Amino acid sequence: MAAARADHKALTKERTDRRVALGAEGNGKKDFMWSEASKNNTDKGGMSDMEIKMNSEALIVAGSETTATCLSATAHLLGKNPEIMKTVLEEVRPRYTSEDQITIKTTTDLIYMQACIEESLRMFPPAVVSPTRLSPGDFVGGYYIPKNTKVHLHQHASYRSPGNWHRPDDYRPERFLPKDHPLYDASFAKDNKKSFNPFSFGPANCIGKNLAYAELRLIMARLLWRFDLLPQPGSEAWMDGMRAYTLWDKPPLMMKFANAEH
Repeated sequence: MAAARADHKALTKERTDRRVALGAEGNGKKDFMWSEASKNNTDKGGMSDMEIKMNSEALIVAGSETTATCLSATAHLLGKNPEIMKTVLEEVRPRYTSEDQITIKTTTDLIYMQACIEESLRMFPPAVVSPTRLSPGDFVGGYYIPKNTKVHLHQHASYRSPGNWHRPDDYRPERFLPKDHPLYDASFAKDNKKSFNPFSFGPANCIGKNLAYAELRLIMARLLWRFDLLPQPGSEAWMDGMRAYTLWDKPPLMMKFANAEH
């Protein structure tokens, strides 16, 4: 773990220094570095070099690893459930005649695919535990939590609890469909969706939530349109026994991507 952290810090420093050296104009895009480089120094409300590097460390991890985890989980779970895979392909493939038509804007109404993504986040939340919160001194579930006690929510346990979810260990995207959808299943109507907050909750929730959903829709739709995702022998138990820290220590996921026929 220490070696991995050192590698991450070195990569962040190299990428950050390279981008800062380009100045405010950079590559012509008004990104995070453009904003900070435009301010020049902390006297104008900008960040110090150390603050830029520390925030870049978080941006690189939060903007890549968590999204990659959800994409991997969705591909894996769809591969294990061929009927669900068939349904989502029937939604995605007839809608587009070329991959160029698949954009962030044109994927917003892929309702069943979005439900598949939500169900993947429930069964395999990229952040295993929620960020730390300090108790104000109150009762939770009949237990008094003293003031200033550090508390976490274990999302993986909450999302697999039969007290919150009907058939919690089954991959059933229908639970996230609106009532007017033809595949809506009323047996999931009593699911406690208020317990589902994979991006945390409140004013300190994930600032990249909307970007993450846009990336997930775009990448997943393009993968499903372009390829047949075929699980390979030995991949069936990919999730079993996986170690979790703040994030998951994922082993390789072996799948074959075969060109789809259009």
